[in-house]
Amino acid sequence: MSDVNKEEFIDQSASLLVQHVVGAFKSDRQVSYKSPSQDGAFRQQNETPLSVGLALDIHKTTRSKSLVQKLAHLDLSISYKKVMEIETSMAKTTLKQVDALGGICIPPVWFALDNIDFLEATPSGMNTLLFDL
Repeated sequence: MSDVNKEEFIDQSASLLVQHVVGAFKSDRQVSYKSPSQDGAFRQQNETPLSVGLALDIHKTTRSKSLVQKLAHLDLSISYKKVMEIETSMAKTTLKQVDALGGICIPPVWFALDNIDFLEATPSGMNTLLFDL
């Protein structure tokens, strides 16, 4: 592992650790309050980019309510209810933009380029693209 990769790995690990600590931090008022509906546990009250992004990505990928709820129960992500609130808010904002444009939706343009390998019999597959970009 090169020095640059080590630094990136350390920075990413430190960022994740800080987000877990921030997510688990509770004020004195939060610690003294215990809701009867929380079955004795105190759930995460702080939303970090990790907790929001993880829940949104898992829900987008799997569409699984139970998986998002399991992650939230482990204090790794926000609740399923909050995921639904964020997604609804995003949809409403998109609809407002469509209305502002007169009913026209111009999505961002994405494209993909695939290396179609015509010489599949080569051991390494190197230098088999028909043209250079």
